[in-house]
Amino acid sequence: MPDLSTIPPPELKTLSTAFWTLLITGAGLFATYAKKLYEDWQAKRQQAKQSNPAFLAERQAALDQYAQHVCERSGCDHVSLYQFHNGQYFTNGDSIQKISMVTEAVCDASLARWKMLSRDLPCSSFPNTLLAASKQARVWLYPGECEDFAANKVLSDRGYTCAVVLLVRGNKGAWVGLVVLSWCEGRQTDDTIDPAALEHHRREFAYKLT
Repeated sequence: MPDLSTIPPPELKTLSTAFWTLLITGAGLFATYAKKLYEDWQAKRQQAKQSNPAFLAERQAALDQYAQHVCERSGCDHVSLYQFHNGQYFTNGDSIQKISMVTEAVCDASLARWKMLSRDLPCSSFPNTLLAASKQARVWLYPGECEDFAANKVLSDRGYTCAVVLLVRGNKGAWVGLVVLSWCEGRQTDDTIDPAALEHHRREFAYKLT
């Protein structure tokens, strides 16, 4: 090992700076690697948790219960929660994004339920509704007035006079799902339904989903 006392001060200073630079760089690389390992472990742990039947059943029960709570508190006739999903792609690489109803509640047992008939709906059928939802806090829909033919058809076929769509976002703003409150009578608006309550319901669903 060289005798540091024989190294001129300028060179010693340069050597010291290089040493500390190397040490800090190495520590930074190690921290980055350790962080990635931890994030990978967390992701695998979360994936395993979300694949567990007991966890899925418990979360489904919580979503169903909260949907019923929203239905009773808001005065609407039907509450539904849709989730985005994929699994297929066009030959040009574009995602064939879809939505499926995963939770619903009705204010009266005599009202129709649509969960089993609302699976694998192409997002491409509702482009204007989704674009509006991405830019606005909520989107009000009325049969015969929607820009999307599919939205008009859903409202008419199910006997709804209006509905409000709330976009649910997850981590880093990723789209997770849609909350839809529907009425069989009347024409609801922000003037008749408290926007703060709708935002609260949206946040609660986001919390339960993520």
